[in-house]
Amino acid sequence: MQIQPVAAEPNNSPCTSSNPQLAQPWCIPTTLTLSSTDADQEQYEYYDFIWRTFIALNWPNVPITVEGNQIVEGFRGEPDPTINILEQQGTGRLKQSVWENYREPGSEIFIPPQDWDNYPEWNTPRPPLADKQNNQRHLKNFDGLVEYAADINQPYFYPNFTGPLIDQAGNFVRYEVATNQAFFTYIQHSRYYDTQQQKDDVARSIEKPKDKQAGFKRPPYGDESYLRNLKPFAKQGFIDVKAAWRELNEDDPLDRYLHRTLVVDQQGTQKMMGLVALHVFRYTLIDQNGKITPGYVGATFEQVDNVESSPGIKPSFNPGSKPSEVQKTFGFSGDIPTTASKNNPKPQSPVSIYRVTPIPGSNVYCPPPNQTQKCPPALSVAAVNAKYQEQLQPSVFSHYQLIGTQNKRPDRPLDFSNPSNRQFNGHEGPITGVYTNTNNLINTALESYTQQNFSCILCHSQARPQGVPKKAFEDDRFKIITFMLNMAHAK
Repeated sequence: MQIQPVAAEPNNSPCTSSNPQLAQPWCIPTTLTLSSTDADQEQYEYYDFIWRTFIALNWPNVPITVEGNQIVEGFRGEPDPTINILEQQGTGRLKQSVWENYREPGSEIFIPPQDWDNYPEWNTPRPPLADKQNNQRHLKNFDGLVEYAADINQPYFYPNFTGPLIDQAGNFVRYEVATNQAFFTYIQHSRYYDTQQQKDDVARSIEKPKDKQAGFKRPPYGDESYLRNLKPFAKQGFIDVKAAWRELNEDDPLDRYLHRTLVVDQQGTQKMMGLVALHVFRYTLIDQNGKITPGYVGATFEQVDNVESSPGIKPSFNPGSKPSEVQKTFGFSGDIPTTASKNNPKPQSPVSIYRVTPIPGSNVYCPPPNQTQKCPPALSVAAVNAKYQEQLQPSVFSHYQLIGTQNKRPDRPLDFSNPSNRQFNGHEGPITGVYTNTNNLINTALESYTQQNFSCILCHSQARPQGVPKKAFEDDRFKIITFMLNMAHAK
C-alpha cells in the first residue's frame, strides 16, 4: 500500500473494490483476503488488513455543515478522497476522521421508547446536551456534530469497571465508543433497540433452530440484503471502535497525536485532548482461496509514547524509569484508582503503567555486528508497524502502532490434551469456545490493570443478545462478541 496524494476531484470515491489497498486507501476494505496456506503469512494478512482499516477509519471525513437539527451538507462516515491523510500533521487544527462521525450507541442508536416511532435516519446530528436523557455521558467536539462518550472508568467484564487511568500530569483519561452505519442499519432493521424484540427472536431461534429468517439475526458481515441501499463507502460489516483520549499540556508534542479541543463536562470546560488508544472490532467477510465465509477480527492501537520513552519524549503513563518486578509482571503496582464520577472527578494520584507483553517482534535484535539494533521478523506486528508508520509520515498517524489482533487462529486446532497445553492456550478454547491466535492482547490505556493473561475475546466471548437462557448460553448462534445489544430499552 502506498498512500499517494489524491486528485482533487469530486465524487471520485466509489469504494467498489473489496480489497482497495492500492488505489483507494480512504475506503474501508470490505473483505479480508487470505492468500496463503502458511500460518504466519496468513496471520500477517490479518495485521495488514486491520492497519488498512485503521487508515481508512482515520481518513478525513467530508466537511459537514449543521443547521439546527439537520445536516445540510456532508455525510457522517464518508471519507473525503480530495484530501490525503498525510495532510493530518502539525500542531494546528486537524480535520475530523471518518470514525469520529460514527454514532454513539447510548444516545444515538439505543434510543428511549418514546422516540421509537420517529427513529432517526443515519445522517442526522447528535442531540444537543440539553436534550440528552438521564444525564447521558458527553464529550463534545466544537465542530458542531460529534460528541463523545466521556466515561472515565475502564471497562472490565460487562457491566463492571476497574478504575480510571490517570496520566503523569494527574489528568484523567476519557473513553468513548462509536459504531458504523452498517450496525446502525442492523439495529434499525431488526428493531433490536427494543429488548422485547431481541427476546422474541432469541426464543424463535431456540424453538425453530433451522429457520434463520424468523430467528435472531447476528450483526452484519457486509453482504446482508438490508445493507444494499447504503452508499458504497458504508457497505462493510459491523465496526465498533473504542477510543481513549488524554489531556495534552503545553509541553506535550501535539504533532504526535490526533488532537482535538473538546468539552469535557456540563460546565463547558474545554480541554486539548490527544488520542492515546483505539480498539477496532470488525465483523467482516473473509475470502480464503475463493471461498467466502463470515469472520471477525479485533485489534488495538496505541499512541507510541503511552508507556515507552522516545528521545526527548517522556511516556504518558509512567515516569520513564525502569519497572519494578511487580510492574513487569502485572503492568502496575499498588492499588487501582477508585472508580470516579465522569463529571468533576476528584483528583487522584497517577499509577505508573508499563507493558507486560511485548508487541510481537518488537524485542528481536539483529545478529552481529548490528546486535544493538532491532530487526523485527518480516511477518511480525512490529514489521507491519514499521511499514505503515513510514508510509504515514509526516502525519500524526505515523506515531501510532498496532499492538496486535485477535482472530481465528490460522493453524487450528489446538491441543488441549494435557494440563500444560490447557494452561498455555487458556481462554482460546475451553473457556470461551472461541479459538483465537493469541491468549493475551491488551491496550495499556484501555486495560491498564488487567494485563496478565487477558484479552478482548476473554471478555467479549460472553456477549449475548438479551433473552438467552443459561442452557443456550454456549449456542454459537448467540455469540455475537458485542455487548451493545444490552443497551436496548424495554417499552
